[in-house]
Amino acid sequence: CADGRHVTVTATEPRTWAALCDALGDPSLAGHRLGVDDDEPVRRRLTELFLTKPAGDWVAHPGLAGGGGPVNDADDLVDDPQVTDRGSLVALDGTDTRVLANPLRFHRAPGDRASHATSSPPALGADTDAVLGEAGFDDDERAALRASSVIA
Repeated sequence: CADGRHVTVTATEPRTWAALCDALGDPSLAGHRLGVDDDEPVRRRLTELFLTKPAGDWVAHPGLAGGGGPVNDADDLVDDPQVTDRGSLVALDGTDTRVLANPLRFHRAPGDRASHATSSPPALGADTDAVLGEAGFDDDERAALRASSVIA
């Protein structure tokens, strides 16, 4: 789109394809469907048309209602109303850092209906000695790995 963003559009049937072409302001494209005819001229024309407005204008366009949407990046998702309303991001204890919540939700389960960790993950290498110890590496072997920069 004109602002460098992208939108998704669903128009797979002749009726929805014609509606898209009309919404884009070029109803003459309705007779040429992607995947059916010579795609390259149609792709070029679609690109020209979508480049005339920013993504937000296309998403809000009534002719694309129900058949299009924005292509979000990570920054967009953090404050997306659906992400917020579903509790899809949870703050780690004592921080402003948010991480993905468990996407599985169980009907009639207590609390927020999803289990997820709320503590920060261990620092890099914090558990290395314990894990390698459980795997059978002794102190000398771990020291050798550390000396050769295999582990931190």
